[in-house]
Amino acid sequence: MTTRNDNQQFAGFWIRFLALAIDGAITTIPFAIIGMTVFGASDFRDIDSLLISYAILITLYMIIFPVTSFQATPGKAILGLKLIDREGGRISIAQSIGRFFSQFLSQAFFFIGYLMVGFNRQKTGLHDILAGTYVVKKQRYN
Repeated sequence: MTTRNDNQQFAGFWIRFLALAIDGAITTIPFAIIGMTVFGASDFRDIDSLLISYAILITLYMIIFPVTSFQATPGKAILGLKLIDREGGRISIAQSIGRFFSQFLSQAFFFIGYLMVGFNRQKTGLHDILAGTYVVKKQRYN
């Protein structure tokens, strides 16, 4: 499968792993601080509502950012990566939703769907294949 721009360089496993770690820090640290401030460091009576709020935040974060002009979550954008569709263009909201929920399949069975990124030419995980997306390095123009 080739993209519209044959010069695209696919992003490999480790840089994508680092982007996910950055996204995790961006979402978890502020949310943990808010949770401790609101509920106290040792009194988490409403932990269920906190977890539900966090799940909603993560879902919106992972679905909305890729369809903006960034074409990436902040973690990917910081590392110079972006998401594209099979033709090399921006992904649709439907693809972003499908990609997000397909990640649960990528996590099943010891994260094999994520590990696939390291073993194919286009560096696609199961969730990328199912959504018809690629993670590529942004091209630098002089």
